[in-house]
Order: sequence, then C-alpha cells, then structure tokens
Amino acid sequence: MVEPLQGYKNPSESSGSRLIQSVLTPAIRFWLGTQVDHADDLAIEIQSRDRQILKGYIPSIQLAADRICYQGLSLGRLVVSATDIRVNWWGIARGQPLQLLAPIPVEALMCLSEADLNRSLQVEMFAQALTDLMAHDLLSIFNPNVETTDSSTLSNPSIDRIELRTDAIVMAIALTDGDRTTHHYVLSKLVLKDGHRLGFHQPQLLDHTNAVEGRSLPQLEEFSIDLGETVELTSLDITPGQLLCQGTIWVQP
Repeated sequence: MVEPLQGYKNPSESSGSRLIQSVLTPAIRFWLGTQVDHADDLAIEIQSRDRQILKGYIPSIQLAADRICYQGLSLGRLVVSATDIRVNWWGIARGQPLQLLAPIPVEALMCLSEADLNRSLQVEMFAQALTDLMAHDLLSIFNPNVETTDSSTLSNPSIDRIELRTDAIVMAIALTDGDRTTHHYVLSKLVLKDGHRLGFHQPQLLDHTNAVEGRSLPQLEEFSIDLGETVELTSLDITPGQLLCQGTIWVQP
C-alpha cells in the first residue's frame, strides 16, 4: 500500500466554499482530463479562501488517483500536492478552461506495478527510449558476429518484459537476426543521478531469466535515462513487483 506524502491528508471533495464546489473543482477536473488519458478514483482537496480565489491564487491543491494513463503510459497510483498556484480565475468564471499563469512545483508520490511497466512497453516512445539507450553497445555483446552480420537483417534490441526484484530490475531483451530471434536478460540496479536521470548500477548479463547473477556489463553504467529538467526525484525504491518513486515535478503553464 502506498504511504501518503508527509503531512498529506487523504483528499476528498472540497467543501465549505461555494466557489470551490461549484466552479473551481469542476474546472480542475476538466483540466486534468485534458492532461491524462484516463484516471480512476480521482479525489481532489483544495485549500483556499474565496477572496484568494477571486485573486486567482490557490495556496494548496492535493489529489490522488489510481490507474492513471498518460500519453499511453500506465502510471499506477499517484498522490500529488501542489502549492502557490496562480490561475486565470476570471476566465474560469466566464466558462473558459483553467490555465496556469506560472510554473508550479508538484510534490508527487507514484507507485508503478510490474504490470504497469510492461503495459507501458507497448508505447512507442517508452520502448524506443530504452532501445536507443542500449542498442549500440549491447548488439556486439548479444551477437559476437555483429560486425560481419548483414545489417539489413539485424534489428535493434526490443524490451519484451521487465521484472521487478528487490532493489533491481530484469529486462528481457529480444534480438532478431533475419528469421531468428534470440532472448537475453539484463539485471541491474537503478540509481538516481542529479535528480532527473536514472542510471544503471552493477548491470549484469544473465544466462536465463531466473538467474541471480551473471556476467558484468560495466559499459552500461555510462548510460542514463534523462527524465527532463522539470523532474527532480528524491527517492526510488524497487521491491518485487513494485516501483515506488517520490520527488518534485515542475508543471509549466
């Protein structure tokens, strides 16, 4: 079960303010609907006074949702808390969509299951990012004859499946050479670099999917996955079947 952010209260529909109930909460729900493809059990709590809202200022918004889908990526359970939010209040009051008037820091706690990650592998940008990351160096490791192989028949590796173990992931990688497909397994820990990059630590090539250790792949430690300058992760925990991360995301207007 996901623990909430420190100081976070389980959100419920905001009450006590007519402006929040009748105008602001529906506007936020509509705005969220334009940002994500799907979200279940969305709950919102808004901390603001009417006179602050009339100035377009919201001190705090907290929300939680399950089974979020963002641009085809399955994100699982998400709990967020945003502060010092400035919006186009008078536009909202006239029926216009909510707009952010300044970047806001959003504290986020996200839980992804193994199933979430594997569903996301079907998304082109996710699969391509992993393939591009590893293709160049792993081709020669997986296929010692890569330099003499007809490049027109040799495809880049694709990630077929990800398994989450204690403090580590196992990636099942398929490599196709003409009509022949071989499968390889890479075990690695994940580490945070500069808050916005994920790096491999102690990566190994396994002989089979159930192996607990294999041949070292030190060259993979040179690579990292850049999550973008607007992301600053503070923690990343991997347990069997689950990945839990926490940090700050700067949401731009």
